[in-house]
Amino acid sequence: MQYLAGDLAGAVEAAVDGSASVAGRGTSGSTASLLAFAAPFVAQPGEDVLAVHARTEHALDMARAVGDQAVLCDVLACHGLALARVGRVGEARATLAEAQRLANGATDPRRVLRPAVFELAMLHAAGASAEVAALGRRTLDRARELGVELAVGQQVRTLVADALVSLGEWDEAAEVVEDGLAWGDEPLAGALLLVARIELALRRGRLVEAARDLETARGLMPAGHYRLERVEAELAWLRRDRTASRAHAARALAMGGVVASDDEIGSLADALVRATSVEDLERDDGIPH
Repeated sequence: MQYLAGDLAGAVEAAVDGSASVAGRGTSGSTASLLAFAAPFVAQPGEDVLAVHARTEHALDMARAVGDQAVLCDVLACHGLALARVGRVGEARATLAEAQRLANGATDPRRVLRPAVFELAMLHAAGASAEVAALGRRTLDRARELGVELAVGQQVRTLVADALVSLGEWDEAAEVVEDGLAWGDEPLAGALLLVARIELALRRGRLVEAARDLETARGLMPAGHYRLERVEAELAWLRRDRTASRAHAARALAMGGVVASDDEIGSLADALVRATSVEDLERDDGIPH
C-alpha cells in the first residue's frame, strides 16, 4: 500500500525486509507471496528485465508448487506490477487479467480487488488518466458491493482524484476527495487527497485555501513527498517567490524517481526551468525586468 500511495522508499524498505526474512525457508505460500511483493520494488530503473522476470517467475513456480489458488492470485498480481515497472506493459496487463480471473472466485474481498488496484497503480504511473478514472470508479463500486470500501477507499481515491484533476474534471475530483477524506484515517492517503484538493484550489486561484490545506498536509507527511513538493512549487510561483518555487520543484524531481508518471516528470521539469529562468533574469542587472 505504500507504493500505491507513492511512497517508493517505504515500499522498497518493506519489500527488502520482507523478502530477507523468508530467504532460505523453502517452498511455502507466505514465502512465494513475500518474494513476489518484493520484486516490483527492489527492481531499479535500468535493471535487466530478465533479472526481475526471474525473481517473479521463481515466486510463480513456488506458488504453483504450493497449489494454493489464493497465493497464486496474489503472486500473479505482483508479477504484473513487476512487469509494468520494467516497461513490459502488454505482459503486465495479461498477467493482471489472469490474476483477476482467479481473484473473482476468492472469498477474501481484498484479494478480489487487489489486481484492479495494482492495475490502477500501473495506469497511474503511465499517465493514463482516463483509464485510471474509469477503472477507479468501477473498483470503488465493487468495493462498496463487497463491503470493503473502507479498506481500499482512500488509496484508490488518491489515484482517481489525481486523474480527474489532470482531466479537468474538477467538480467530480472535488467530490472524490471529500468522499475519501470522510473514510478512515490513513495519514499518507489522507495527505495525498489533500494534495489533490490543493491542486484544485490552485487551478481555481484560491491561494488561501491552498495554503491552509498545505499546512495540514505537511503535518501528515513530515518527510515530504513529490506531489506535496509539486504543489508547494506551484503555490510559491503564484506568490512570486521564484527561489522557493525552484527549490520545491527540484526536490519534487529528486523524490519522484520511478513513481511519478512521465507527464508528472515533464511538468516538474517545466516548473524547474520556469523558476530557474526567471531567477537568473532577476539576478542579472544587465537585463531589464
